Amino acid sequence: LAEFFVKRGDGARAVSELTAVIAARPTHTALRFGLAQVHQQLGEADQAESVYRALIADHENQPDGFKAMTQLAELLAKRGRSDEARDLVKQVLAENPKDHPALSLEGRLALARREAQDAIAAFRALLKDQPESTEVLTRLAQAYLLDGKPALAQEQLDKAVAVNPADYRLRKLLVEFLVGQKNPSLALDKLNEFLKQQPKHLDGLNLKADLLVASQQTDALEPLLKEIKDRFPDKAVGPFRLGQLYQSRKQPEAALAEYETALSRAQNDYEPLKAIVGLHLAAQQPEKALARIRKALKDDPKHPTAHQLLGLYHLARNQETEAIQAFERAIEIHPQWRLPYHNLAAVHEQKKDLKGAAAAYRRALAAAPEDRAARMGLARVLERSKDWAGAMAEYEAVLARNPNDALARNNLAALLSLDAADRDKLQRALALAQRFETATEPAFLDTLGWIYRQLGELTTARPLLEKAVAQAPEVPIFQYHLGMVYLQAGDKALAKERLEKAVRTEGDYIGREDAQRALSQFSGDSST
Repeated sequence: LAEFFVKRGDGARAVSELTAVIAARPTHTALRFGLAQVHQQLGEADQAESVYRALIADHENQPDGFKAMTQLAELLAKRGRSDEARDLVKQVLAENPKDHPALSLEGRLALARREAQDAIAAFRALLKDQPESTEVLTRLAQAYLLDGKPALAQEQLDKAVAVNPADYRLRKLLVEFLVGQKNPSLALDKLNEFLKQQPKHLDGLNLKADLLVASQQTDALEPLLKEIKDRFPDKAVGPFRLGQLYQSRKQPEAALAEYETALSRAQNDYEPLKAIVGLHLAAQQPEKALARIRKALKDDPKHPTAHQLLGLYHLARNQETEAIQAFERAIEIHPQWRLPYHNLAAVHEQKKDLKGAAAAYRRALAAAPEDRAARMGLARVLERSKDWAGAMAEYEAVLARNPNDALARNNLAALLSLDAADRDKLQRALALAQRFETATEPAFLDTLGWIYRQLGELTTARPLLEKAVAQAPEVPIFQYHLGMVYLQAGDKALAKERLEKAVRTEGDYIGREDAQRALSQFSGDSST
């Protein structure tokens, strides 16, 4: 009954129904576990956590208590509280080393920490009892790959495929693994084995086309795409991909004909119509591009795709007023489509109208609150407006949905580290960014290095910032951060070199004025 109300969108009724019966039957633990699950389905993680903790307290050292520990650990892991989750899993496994849900979570947590040996141990322990579990086999393959043992990883994937040879997801994992191992010919062989069993599998045929493109086997690609086009006459993908092939061969007329066929078949016709317009623009024929958009609008004045493309056409020509009108019309016709909101925001940003851009992103979020790109765009605009608190609130909202979102973690940590005097914010920033110790992205290294600098840990900060600058020397804020660490460490010559680079290029960034002030102290200093 509670599940029924959840599906109807009446979460409050679902909770009240379960709560009432639990009050009447407090020893019925299955209902309490059900209540926790309902809270999770409704996005009420705090309430679910409370239910699990109460079960743990009421059933200490009992099976239901350990079950609640494992399910709470799953919840905490999803919320980014992996250390707490790990502690709970250890308690469960200390009591029962063969607890399958706990072992599975232990392995997944180890993978997330990139601790290959721990992950391998957990999944191998699971495999003893579940030798044909494709999930365990694929997880173990991940762990072996992380451990630098691709041959063992492939062995597990081969076993998973052998268990269920008709499962396309497993076959795709194996094919993608082999491509990653620079073995496209074997990948193609494995995929062909699958297609012999299921010759009309559209996703499989498409994947084969991808492999032929990657291996530049264009002679085999064209007949395959024609096969897809003929075999699936109600699908746009065959003619659309043929159009892309002919366009790459500089055969615009053939490409145009295939794109038009794709357009006639498409349920979502944005990409085919966009390709047709793009083909005309590439041929320096903007009048034909505009005419094709207008034809679509004549056939259907409420054609959101055509209005969206009309907006892009005007935007490319800096006709901002016309572009805004077109995007607004697309939004009016199809208010749930995210793309016109993003393009509308882009027009306002191009005009340096940050308030207008923020308003467009907020409208996008009102239509689709889960739109991460809109929330990140809004945060970026608020940063440009120097509304630090507003930007941080948006990054917090992204992390509430996905605690492992690396870019949101980085950007929030960077804003939290602006004030060296606020130790609480710096500690929060460090907690967010510490996982970037081994990152390859220079922006992440720079953020972590700057946090250490703000905390006064120059020895730790220096190599991180030097690595960021070495990877992206053209980014002035990286030069500024490294220059300030050199200056604070007393390396004046190095500091001057970096600070000069930091202010040499135009463009605003947080700290530019500070860099200029720091550089001014070197004027007339003969020691440098």
